[in-house]
Amino acid sequence: MGREIIEVLAQFGGGIGDPGNNAVRFLLAAFFWGVLAWVSGKKFKESLEKRDSYICVAALIGLSREVIMFFLEYGSHRGFFPALFSYRTFPPLEHALTDICRSILGGAYLYYFLENKKTGYRLAAIGSAAFILLYLITAPLWIKFLDQNADPQNIAVTEFAYFWGDMAFRVVASTLLAAVIFFLAARKGKDKKVPAALYVGIFFLFLDEFLMLVNIAAGFQEYRWIFSPLRHNLGIWAIPLFLAAYWSDIVKE
Repeated sequence: MGREIIEVLAQFGGGIGDPGNNAVRFLLAAFFWGVLAWVSGKKFKESLEKRDSYICVAALIGLSREVIMFFLEYGSHRGFFPALFSYRTFPPLEHALTDICRSILGGAYLYYFLENKKTGYRLAAIGSAAFILLYLITAPLWIKFLDQNADPQNIAVTEFAYFWGDMAFRVVASTLLAAVIFFLAARKGKDKKVPAALYVGIFFLFLDEFLMLVNIAAGFQEYRWIFSPLRHNLGIWAIPLFLAAYWSDIVKE
């Protein structure tokens, strides 16, 4: 039963291999990010609330990430360009885009719900700066790591999880998202109620990052058939929960 559930999740979140036929995984997430960008942009035009502009920026970064990954990974799977080029390029890039998106998204909600608006600014700025720096460090070192360890005939066998950069991205992202949840739960002046969907959405993003750390610690290859589809689905289905949080605002209005 458990294996069947994982197989169903893999239909949405992709399997364990990269590059692979993960068109649904990237296009579904791109659709959700596009809708969130449209809704938040529309809300910003109506209310001029800074939260909405930040969410729109985060959603556009998320959308860009999914489109880039679709072309790099799925295109490599279909043979449109060499896997060597794709795999040397996308792991650090997609981590950076994903985590910058999540930093800005978390900062947007802290800005809106906390009395001290600087907390949201700082989290978004520190998170974005940290992930840009991590990308600048890991991108060339990842290529060097591949050159030293990869089989040119099957480069994708050398997983990013075996490179220290994956752990670095995951630890920082997990810490940042845990901080968002903590600040929202511990906030003072609770005149603005945080929608349950928002808590669940951020928690899903946290689990997406944290479970990869668990997967690496438990033995990456042995359990990745479970963790990869589960994590990818958490990342995908978190996005509609942010739309649900908007819906709760609309109902209140």
